[in-house]
Amino acid sequence: MATIRVRKRADGSVRYTAQIRIKRDGVQVYQETQSFVRKQAARAWIRKRESKLDQSGAIERLCRTGVRVKDMIDRYLIEVEKARHLGKTKRGTLTAISHSHFGRLSDTDPNTQALAATSRTW
Repeated sequence: MATIRVRKRADGSVRYTAQIRIKRDGVQVYQETQSFVRKQAARAWIRKRESKLDQSGAIERLCRTGVRVKDMIDRYLIEVEKARHLGKTKRGTLTAISHSHFGRLSDTDPNTQALAATSRTW
C-alpha cells in the first residue's frame, strides 16, 4: 500500500513523501520511501514502483542478503582451478582484490564511490 504525506520544510517549501509498504501475513516485508517537490511526481513514482514490485520475485530479489566479493573471488579461484591452471598474475591480482576494502563489500553494495575508495588503498 502506498501513501503520500505532505511535509513542510524549515524554509517553508513543501515536499511530498511517497511511501510504499508491503505486508505479507501481517508482517512488513518491504518498505521504500522517496521525497518529491511535486505531488504528481510522487504519484507517478508510486505507480512505477508498485508495477515493478508486483512482478514475480521482485521483493525477494530486493530483500536478499548479499555475498561478499571476497567469497565470490575465493569460489571463483577454486572452481576455475578445477578446470585449468591459473597464472600467477591473475591469482595474485584476485587475491589482492579479495584482501582489500572492496573484498569486504557485499555484492549489493559496490558503486563508483566504493570502487574509487578501493583504488586509493592499493
